[in-house]
Parts: sequence; C-alpha cells; structure tokens
Amino acid sequence: MLTNSPNLEDLSISYNPSSPLFESCRFPLLVKLHLFPEYSASNPGQNLLAADLLIVDFLVAHPTIEDLRWYPIDQGLPIPSGLLPRLKRILTNHRMATSILRDPSVIQGRKMELISQISLGPNTRQLLETIDGSRLQEMHIWGIDNAETLPRVASLFPNIRTLVIPNFGGPFGHRSFSGSFDECVECLASFPALENIKESSLWFAIQALNGQEKLNAPLKLATRCRRLKRLNHHSSSTNIHEIIFKRTERNITWSEQVNHDDEAL
Repeated sequence: MLTNSPNLEDLSISYNPSSPLFESCRFPLLVKLHLFPEYSASNPGQNLLAADLLIVDFLVAHPTIEDLRWYPIDQGLPIPSGLLPRLKRILTNHRMATSILRDPSVIQGRKMELISQISLGPNTRQLLETIDGSRLQEMHIWGIDNAETLPRVASLFPNIRTLVIPNFGGPFGHRSFSGSFDECVECLASFPALENIKESSLWFAIQALNGQEKLNAPLKLATRCRRLKRLNHHSSSTNIHEIIFKRTERNITWSEQVNHDDEAL
C-alpha cells in the first residue's frame, strides 16, 4: 500500500523492529514521520540496532521531513552530517535530539517549533544558544541542573507556549528541580507567552502546602504567569487531570477536570 502512495506527506506508522518494511519506500513530499515500534513475545527486540540504522538511512533519503517522532534504542547511533535540514519539530530522546540539533551544517537554516526530550545541563544550554528559536513554541524538558536554567531558556525562547516538564516542582525522578513553590512560580513566570504546563510535579507541590497557602497557590501561579490556561498532572490513577484557569477583567478562577484524551500529552 505504501509503495502506491508516492505523494504521501504524513506517515504515522507502527512497525516491527525486526523488519521495518517502510524503510525501502520513497516519498518525495514527506513532511511528517511518526514511528511507533511494536514488540511481541516472539520478537522482543533482538534486531533493534539494525532497525535503527535502516531508519537513519530512510531519514537521509527524505530531507523534506519537518516533523519527526522516533525513539531509537541505540544510544551510540551515528548521525550523518546534514540530516533533516528542514526539521521543525522533534520528539525523541535527549541524545538523539542534541545530536541532530548540534549539526553545524544545518543549524542556522532550521526554524525549530518543538524540541523534546532534553535535559538542561551546561552543554545543552550552550547548544540552545546557537538555535534559531524565534518560532519555538513547545519544549519538553526531562532534567534541570539548577534554578537559573529555566529563566535562561525563557530569555532564549520567549515565544514558548507549552512546557512539558515532569521533574519540576517536586523531588521526583532524575535531575529534578524541587525548589520552593515560590521559586518554581518565578521560574515559570519568566516565560512571557506560557499557556500550558504539562506533566508537571508542581500540582503535587501545591497539595503539600498547608492551609491558606495551599488555597492561594493556584491563583498565585496564574497571576504571575499571566497567560497560563492549563496545568495538567497525573492523578494516582491513569487519568490526566487538568487545572483550567479562566480570566475576566476582575478576577481569575480555576477548576479541575479529568482529561481522558491521550493526545493531551
């Protein structure tokens, strides 16, 4: 079927890592590529490294790709120079993202809109300073080294509207930032266009506060982050809970809703 679709622009596909059949196809107009590996008891992933190399070859053959979602297994996967010169959106692991973004042969030509899934240390901060972030609207951050990092990112990318930032606001996970609630709020307030905070531990930090401070915390957050519309978090169940902020000329109100849509994240 794929071989009969030469004008395909959007390919979102589940594939068998032992035989990613799409890798031999050519789509001259391909813009979006989202890959989802499937494993089974009979194929637990023994050929993963070989599949990664085949997919890199596929990427080389498709320089038109602007939107990539792919999580390779091989953390030492070589990235060819000049890969994906038109890239705007990347959903992958830290090593893959930074390797692709660091390529000096294409870094100036890209206009990034979404970057995921990075950890913010000295080397990554230095890399971000070289990126054209004038159109960057979404960033997924998996690790933060200190409190000064987020304001620095905000100064580089003032148009960020969405942050996915699971290890922020509570002592959870590797390289989490667990400053006081007020410190967290000030970090987030440095993003002037921020509208959505996703997968954050911040709501758990709010729940850990006492008395009136706990009651006032959501409004303090919404007051300092003047465009904030949503803060979502996982409850003890698998459901995603969204804190929805509504603004009028006189006040700010908030409510909590359950979001069953996986695409929310």
